[in-house]
Amino acid sequence: RKRSLEESAEAGSSLPPEEVSALLQRACGSGACIDTDASQLVSRMADRMIDAVVGAAARVARHRGAKTLEASDVRLVLEEDWGISFPEGALPSGAVSEAARKGGPDA
Repeated sequence: RKRSLEESAEAGSSLPPEEVSALLQRACGSGACIDTDASQLVSRMADRMIDAVVGAAARVARHRGAKTLEASDVRLVLEEDWGISFPEGALPSGAVSEAARKGGPDA
């Protein structure tokens, strides 16, 4: 069976629609439900947000002359662009190499 373009995109999703439903149930209880269209929408939105945050954080890293994406780059983007703040020490201080970010052989 051939998969539709939408199904193909969701197969490689960072947050597949099935996981959206599972997250909802963990947060709101086992009786919580989400319809298929809504879970697919949340899945696509999560992928777009991840792409946007990682892309912006990579630009921040390049701006400071680095080839390594650090947690501080992601944190800056989340705080400045998305209004998401974290308490001190909430994010790891580790770094992700550019090859790992791109899924390269060193990942």
